[in-house]
Amino acid sequence: ALLEEQPLMLDRFLERLADAEEAVRLAALDGAAALLEAAAAERATFGDGAGVAGKVRGHIEADLKTIADGSHIHLPPAPLPDAGGGSANHPSKAATTFTSAAARIGECLVERCLDISMAVRLRVVEVAAEAALGSRVCMDLLSPVLPDIFRRILDKKPLIRDACIDALAHIYKEHALPAIMSSAQPAAGEAFAWVPRLLLEAFAVFASGRLGHTAQLEEALESALVG
Repeated sequence: ALLEEQPLMLDRFLERLADAEEAVRLAALDGAAALLEAAAAERATFGDGAGVAGKVRGHIEADLKTIADGSHIHLPPAPLPDAGGGSANHPSKAATTFTSAAARIGECLVERCLDISMAVRLRVVEVAAEAALGSRVCMDLLSPVLPDIFRRILDKKPLIRDACIDALAHIYKEHALPAIMSSAQPAAGEAFAWVPRLLLEAFAVFASGRLGHTAQLEEALESALVG
């Protein structure tokens, strides 16, 4: 796989997340979303997960090479042969490589939360939300940085606040509530305790500052805590 053979390509790609041009940063964020999807596919240990991972990996590696080279932003992906290897107990080298890449991307997403561009900050929130809601595997890959990313709920721009509120409610409902309601995982919801805490913190800030969003936050809290 390209990322295994040429690890420096990931470094060049991650540099594009801090490019001077907003359009390049946004394109790099789209590439980051695809890479997170590929990492989750590599981690999958059921069905034909290895084959699916190979296809996804082939698609996104072509895009990463294009962005890293700076030649142009969009490149129609060409399917590559399926990649095999790996199991639940013995993850493939590709799975390890992509998991490491996902961790580095998570750190870069946190950095982009402070981008001067509202469009970039919003896209960061969207990428994190799409990944977390896409699969539990992807959720786990990003879990260390999600609390920091979704602190953009306190962003100065209402559009970003709205995106965070909506994403937090859906993440909690999708991942935490089923685990909490399952007798087999009574303490599983503790991993998502940061979600209602963040929603409550935002409610206090917005209510005291008369910044709006309180009705939306009440609905999100009801959805998250009651289902």
